[in-house]
Amino acid sequence: MNIASPIDQARELMQRRGMSPNTKKTYAYWMRRFLNHHATRSIEEIGSDEMLEFLTTLGARDNLSPSARNLARNAISFLFDAVLGRPIDSGKIEPVRRARTLPVVFTREEVSTLLHHLHGPCRTIAELLYGSGLRLQECLELRVRDIDLRELRIIVRRPKRRGDRSAHLSPMLRESLQSHLKEVHATHRLDIEEGYGEAPLSDVERRMHPTVGREWSWQYLFPATCRTLDPASGRMLRGHLDESVLQRAFKRALRLSNIQKPGSLRNLRHSFALHLLEDRCDIETVRKLLGHSDIRTTMIYTQLLE
Repeated sequence: MNIASPIDQARELMQRRGMSPNTKKTYAYWMRRFLNHHATRSIEEIGSDEMLEFLTTLGARDNLSPSARNLARNAISFLFDAVLGRPIDSGKIEPVRRARTLPVVFTREEVSTLLHHLHGPCRTIAELLYGSGLRLQECLELRVRDIDLRELRIIVRRPKRRGDRSAHLSPMLRESLQSHLKEVHATHRLDIEEGYGEAPLSDVERRMHPTVGREWSWQYLFPATCRTLDPASGRMLRGHLDESVLQRAFKRALRLSNIQKPGSLRNLRHSFALHLLEDRCDIETVRKLLGHSDIRTTMIYTQLLE
C-alpha cells in the first residue's frame, strides 16, 4: 500500500488549516503507524473495525496512556474524515476515559532549586511556565510581538484554537528577557545577511500577512538552534526550539535537584496554579490565567490545598 499519498494530503490540509507544527508532526506519526499496521490491505478495505483493533492493540500490547490513545484516535479520524472523505463511525470508538488523578506540584523551594539547575533559554522558558502559567506549547509558539516588556503582558495566540488570551509577565523576568531578545535579534540579523531569516507561518497567516515572515516581530521568541527545510514551501526556515531539548534539560535539573517526584515541565504550570490559590487568589482569576474554559478543570487544584 502506498501510504505516502494520504499522509502528504493530510499534511497539506493541516498546513492550510493552520494547525500547530507539533500537531502536524504527531498526527502524521499516528497515521503512518495505523496504515503500516494494516499494510497488507488496501486503504479502501480499512474502516472503523480496523481502527478499533489498532487502538485496542495500543492499549493492550504497548500499554499507552489514555491521552496517547485518544491522540491516535483523533489523528486517524482526521485521516478518514478530512482526507479520505469516509467519516469513521465514532459510535464504535469512544474516547478513552482517563482516571482522575491529582497533578504533581513542586514546592516554592523545589521550583527555586530546579531553576538554579537550568540555564539559557531552558531556564527562561521554565520561568515563564511557572511565572505566567503557560502551557509548554503556548510558550514555544510565542513570537517576539507577543511579549510586552513595558506593560508586562504576554499575548497567547489561539490557545487550543479558542481565541487569544492575555497572561501576566513577572517583572523579575524583564531583564533576562531583554538579554534573551538581544541574542535572538543577533541570530535573526545573521540569518538575514545570509539570505534567510524567515519564520514559519501557517497558510492562514501567510494569506493575511504575506510579507511578514522575515520581520523581526514575527520571529519565534525561542528559535531553534538550526534552520530547517520546510517541505511545504521548499524554503529554509527557523522554527521554534524543540520540546525534547527542554524536557531533557528539565530531567537533568530534576535529577541534580534530588527531588523525589515524577514530573516534567508541565508541572511548573500546575505549581503556578496551586501557589496562587495558597496566596488566596480567587479560583475564577486562576481559571482565566490558566486559560481553562471550564471552572471544573481549575477546581482540581483546590484538592491539593492543605
